[in-house]
Amino acid sequence: MDAVIPHLRALPGAGLFPIAGRPLIARQLEWLRTIGCAAVAVEIGSGVEGAEVVRWLTEEDAGGAGVSLVRTGRPLSPRQIARRAGFEGGAALLVIPADVVPGGRLKALLDPARGSRATTRIPAPAALAGRLEAGEIHLLGPGGAAPILAELPGWSARIRSLADAMALGVAALDGRLSARPDDPAWALHVHAAETSPGIWVSRGARIEAGAELVAPALIGAGAVLCAGARVGPRVCVGDRAVVESGTVLSDALVSAGTIVGEGLALAHVVVGPWGLLEPTTGERCEVSDPLVLAARDPGSRAGLPARALALALLVALLPPDHSDRSPLDGVRSGYGVRPAMRR
Repeated sequence: MDAVIPHLRALPGAGLFPIAGRPLIARQLEWLRTIGCAAVAVEIGSGVEGAEVVRWLTEEDAGGAGVSLVRTGRPLSPRQIARRAGFEGGAALLVIPADVVPGGRLKALLDPARGSRATTRIPAPAALAGRLEAGEIHLLGPGGAAPILAELPGWSARIRSLADAMALGVAALDGRLSARPDDPAWALHVHAAETSPGIWVSRGARIEAGAELVAPALIGAGAVLCAGARVGPRVCVGDRAVVESGTVLSDALVSAGTIVGEGLALAHVVVGPWGLLEPTTGERCEVSDPLVLAARDPGSRAGLPARALALALLVALLPPDHSDRSPLDGVRSGYGVRPAMRR
């Protein structure tokens, strides 16, 4: 069976939402490959969000075979997207909205004989039923019979904000998504080693003696936690990020390549070299002091993807600021007098 992931014009950068160290689009492709989809067409919109999705798919998607990128300048139906990708016209087509993460086998949707069109709303994971909205998945079949939906053993969730993405990522780190631990289709794979329950450390990460990790937490590839830093609970530190001595992070996402200066206390925020972001409301606070936040590789090619993602998050992925609460509330000064380290 072929699959299509249509672009969402109301939420153009949905595929970039990071979930336990991987963008949402990666989670969709992982699931589709697990259930045996042979070919996937991904509709790409214009703007920096589309460019970053293309960059990730072409440079980072390890299983990239079978993925077709379809650039569009106007709204197209899933069948039109499939035709542009060269898919067979009469084949059954699985359609996953760009903001939906699925899990489980969902065997009924994979049977092309079930009918001509089927739309089903699949419950959110039990661990997040009160937190995330259930998602919908569609089947466009070749037949003319009325759709028949049998039992759907699985889950799905709509990811409408960074806060949703962070909640799903934390559930993955905690092992709360899988109803069947022996079946990889039920859970989100964490691309790191679980060094102790709920603590995940990626390849090349360095945790200095005296740094403290509190589960659940994920440390990205090549990241550095300095002595005296405290990370967790519910924290994802991006690839090649640095958390300096004395800094305390909880309920936070640190974007790739960010240096978080000394002696800070940050909670309920997304942290980047550009500043801080409240993940639910989208309230943002720019920080220009390199003693507080800085890019680890400023000006290098390696830093460009992180900046594109940061721009996408700031401009396109979040709703307007409508809160009186500042993400800088609770930031503790006294972060030292030296520039942030380039490790």
